[in-house]
Amino acid sequence: MNVDKSDQSQSGIAASVVSDIANGRPCEQSSNQYVSLERVHQHTALVNASSNGELWLLVGTDSGFEALTAIYYQRIDVTLTPITPPDPVLLERVNSIRAAVLDSATLVTDPLPVISTRNFCVQSGIAAR
Repeated sequence: MNVDKSDQSQSGIAASVVSDIANGRPCEQSSNQYVSLERVHQHTALVNASSNGELWLLVGTDSGFEALTAIYYQRIDVTLTPITPPDPVLLERVNSIRAAVLDSATLVTDPLPVISTRNFCVQSGIAAR
């Protein structure tokens, strides 16, 4: 798996830092009792579902602590909120009834040629369209 989770206390695009898992007890305490913690978090990066409406949920722990850490996730609740993308905006030239046009490969405005070398790709040395 190759995702941008960033590192330790920094968020990445695919994963964001929720909080720490400190239990509030002094390190010298020899009790092995677990402490129940609850964290609420909203991941702010937008995610896209597959064409089948599927998403992957990544849950993990990253620590700079150089010893054994025991953590158990008792429950993970997720709420997905669908968003509607904004309608596309038609850009027009000032004082013109024509839309703005730009060749995305060359960044040149109109008039655009009908045939261009960029309309072709080369596969195994053979030009194909």
